Amino acid sequence: MFHKDLARRSFLKTGLLAAPLSSALVNPGMAKEKGRAAGPKGHPGPSKPKLTLNVREFGATGDGATKDTAAIQQTIDRCWVLGGGEALVPAGNYLTGAIALRSNTVLRLDQDAIIRGTPDFADYPVTQVRWEGNWIQGRLGLIYALDAAHIGVVGPGKIIGNSALSGRPNAQNPLRHPSLIEPIGCHDVRFEDFSTEYHVMWCLHATYCENVV
Repeated sequence: MFHKDLARRSFLKTGLLAAPLSSALVNPGMAKEKGRAAGPKGHPGPSKPKLTLNVREFGATGDGATKDTAAIQQTIDRCWVLGGGEALVPAGNYLTGAIALRSNTVLRLDQDAIIRGTPDFADYPVTQVRWEGNWIQGRLGLIYALDAAHIGVVGPGKIIGNSALSGRPNAQNPLRHPSLIEPIGCHDVRFEDFSTEYHVMWCLHATYCENVV
């Protein structure tokens, strides 16, 4: 589903593992391009948000038991259709399946906000993903983006993957398992302040992305 021109892009490919780090390849010439927004000191991502929407206003409970996937996604999508902004996640424990970042949107985590992945593989869409140097079918990350621009995850909260989903593909679940955060083919991407927790799988897997901070 990805165009051939992806292979020609200068890219950043990182995998931050619970164990060893894989190598990161960066083309510094991509740091500035005409017409792309930048934050303070040239950092990528949206500048001052046009609006901020609270996921609670869209029905998120943050009780750690109710799946808040739809409410969080609706908040992000609303920011996107209104021209860009921040989806604010206040303090709470938000159980969710995969969430897609859209262009010109930022997911902002308050102090004591936790995004926690569900244990259900069905909550993570299937598409072409990278695995050991190849494009294969696999589950998208808990927070993912496809061909998006000016996106980010910021704030002092936590993002925690479910250990039931980690590890390598196996006979029972033959598709690549979901990573934690996975932008694919994106540019101007910002990750800042938050912490992550996942077991035997990538916490951050930026693939064919440009201008990542």
